[in-house]
Amino acid sequence: MSDQQAGAKRGIFNIEVARGKTFAQEKGLVEEAEEDGRSPEEDWAINVNAVTQLSRAGQWERVFDTLVYLSTRESNPKVHAAMGQRIWVALKAEIPILDVTTSLSALQTMLGERHLLAGPLASLANLMCQHRGLDDPEHALAVSQVQQMFELAAKEGAGIDNDEGFQNWVAEHKLDQPDHFIPFIMEMIEAMVGQEWWFSREALQADLDHYQAQKEAQQAISS
Repeated sequence: MSDQQAGAKRGIFNIEVARGKTFAQEKGLVEEAEEDGRSPEEDWAINVNAVTQLSRAGQWERVFDTLVYLSTRESNPKVHAAMGQRIWVALKAEIPILDVTTSLSALQTMLGERHLLAGPLASLANLMCQHRGLDDPEHALAVSQVQQMFELAAKEGAGIDNDEGFQNWVAEHKLDQPDHFIPFIMEMIEAMVGQEWWFSREALQADLDHYQAQKEAQQAISS
């Protein structure tokens, strides 16, 4: 692969790991480990502990932001566990749509365009765009990112270069069937994380259920 091609591929996830280390620092979640005199290992442990503590307080957006930071620490052998949990929170908590698609794109880039998850991740990002953040000013950017994800998986990963081939590829891999690709993705994420869960998934699901119940009640009142 040429340097130009590699640069083009990185550009697909150019909203920069956009909400990666710099984003977390701007949020005041983390400090530069080197400047603070901490080792990378100490920095990792501090932020993993922050995930646990913030989750216990139900502060899921801050949990997500911290996981974004951890999922960009490529030198740490547990970075895949951080990425898996980042995706889980993005899907289960009320996270802005662009952060959701950026996270799914980050995982797709991490795994590579030929990975079995490349197509399903693009389909899940597309599905999320259909149901979340429709009034979000960054929704159009999220949709654009989904198109890039499909291009990476279909064109670069599977060699698809026309509409008919794309439709056949979607049908063959059941990428138009959420009941097929969602469980596959969630199982793969659980495998990535293994025993490294730093928050309670049950607590996150309970908070999500409570939020949805409140939302439905408000809609019923307004209607």
